[in-house]
Amino acid sequence: MCLFKGQKVQSVVNLADKEGKTSLMEAAKMGHLDCLKALIEFGCTVNKRCREGFTALMYASEGGHLSCVQFLLNNGARTDVAVPPGLQAHSCAPGCSSLMLAADEGHSDCLEALLAAEADVNHADESGRTALMLGSKCENSVQLLLLHGASVNATDKWSSTALHWAVNKSRNNKSVLLLLQKGSSVNHKDSWGSTPLIKVNCKFSQNTKCKCNFASRRRKNPSNFE
Repeated sequence: MCLFKGQKVQSVVNLADKEGKTSLMEAAKMGHLDCLKALIEFGCTVNKRCREGFTALMYASEGGHLSCVQFLLNNGARTDVAVPPGLQAHSCAPGCSSLMLAADEGHSDCLEALLAAEADVNHADESGRTALMLGSKCENSVQLLLLHGASVNATDKWSSTALHWAVNKSRNNKSVLLLLQKGSSVNHKDSWGSTPLIKVNCKFSQNTKCKCNFASRRRKNPSNFE
């Protein structure tokens, strides 16, 4: 970059490969903060998209590179940018946002930074999936998203709630318990007629502790099970 000056530098740093990725996107994807700083200084466009619809912030969020996420946010990266309709990115559906990518990968520190920058906690992709659904396998992510007002009973296009997702994806029952404590409906049926209670009986047939949590919540708050 030292061979170029002024507008030439800006045009060079914004060049993209055949996938539409710029140097800024690659640096964000790999977590190279020093490169990000240099590229921004030389005029790289922060919110430019690649052909999959990803921005540098989305790559950094997906990769869990907190320092890069924070730096991009401080330099104008938008949290409301999502994969455009008609595009299918490598890891998400149209409508997917930086917050959803961080949630899906369990990067709760990046989630916190994005939420502090006023990312929409209840934004849904074209399939109706939210960050809470995608992050339901990670207790820390669920706790953080709920603290910022994530809707526990929002449904995707299959009529599944975050509780359905937590039962399917969580490796333990802590996420399930957090959702129950926030009033998630145990008997809400998805498009196949399955409730979270049915799913937990199928998946955790040998996990007595998980089933006991459902039973305990039912005794304490029977209205959640209606």
